[in-house]
Order: sequence, then structure tokens, then C-alpha cells
Amino acid sequence: RAIELHYKPKGPTDSVPLEEKGDAVACAVALADKLDTLVGFWAIGEKPTGSGDPYQLRRAALGVIRIVLENDFRVGLLNVIGLAQAPLPSTGRGRGWGGATVAASSNPTAHITPTPQFNPTALLTPTPQFTPTPSPSPQGGGESSNAVAADLLAFFADRLKVHLKEKGARHDLIDAVFALPGQDDLALIVKRVEALDAF
Repeated sequence: RAIELHYKPKGPTDSVPLEEKGDAVACAVALADKLDTLVGFWAIGEKPTGSGDPYQLRRAALGVIRIVLENDFRVGLLNVIGLAQAPLPSTGRGRGWGGATVAASSNPTAHITPTPQFNPTALLTPTPQFTPTPSPSPQGGGESSNAVAADLLAFFADRLKVHLKEKGARHDLIDAVFALPGQDDLALIVKRVEALDAF
């Protein structure tokens, strides 16, 4: 069931997995999959341009937004973006894409050091704030992990603005909330927009 539901939402009117209906695993897998996809594409410089989005990255971002909001998860996006960046290669050499360190030898599996097991609940529980550190892209000389995280956060902000406007939120209230520094908690942003509207 979790494997089936983690593909949701497939469109703007599709349902999302809900923790209250016993689908916490599906929520965790869906968030991990979508965030990993977005971070990976941003790391190699493949972002949506204009109306072109061949890898459906806007849909992935909207999926993260809807899962977080409809389950009222408190997730700091910068933190989970940093966690998703961690296993990516920093220089393109000596680092496996899955996060294992690989040494050159005649037996390619002889020197693989596995990474710690992934804990899906880490996405749903508060963790110490991650601060990305500058590192080159896999090709070398590219954007730092800080720049990638900031650009991806801006992409989420744009998607959230579109989502809130479609729900009828006033654009000036959305802009006022986004003017505050350090806005990476989607549920908190929406609550602030609603509180400002009520005020």
C-alpha cells in the first residue's frame, strides 16, 4: 500500500497519503522520493525552465507541499534538503551515488563501505538544523550545496505561492509572510498567512 500511495498525488485533484488513515509509511516514502528527486536534479543543474518541465519537477514539489500541508507536518525544508544532499558526491570521484565510499580495485565490491541505514521517520520528526556547506557539484566548479539549497527553497516558495493563490489566499498576505527571513516550514507559512488574513 505504501508503494502504491507514495506516487500520489499524480495531479492537482488527486488525493495524498494521510497519516491519520494509517499511511505514515507512505507519507515518509513519498516525501523521501520526491525530495531526493528534486535535490538530485538541482544538483546536476536540471531545473524546469519556462513552460518546460520534462521530469515533472513542479509536480514533485507540489506533491511535497500537499503532503506536508494536508498532514500538518512540521518539516524544515532546508534541513531535509541538506539530508538529501549528504550522500551526493562532492567531487565526482571516490563517492558512490548511493552514499557508499568506493575504492578502486580489481574487485569493485571489495571495498564498499555501506552508509548508515535510512530512517524514514527522520523526515517527520524535528532534527537539529542542518546548515549546508559549500561544495562543488559532481562535475566540479558548479554551484555550492548552499546555492542549490537556496535555489530549491525558492522553487518551493514559488510553488507554494501558486498553491495558496489557487486556494484563494490574497497575494499581498503571501508576500508579507515570505518577506520574513528563514521561511522553510511550509505548514507554519500557511498558518501565518491564515492568521494575517484573520487579523
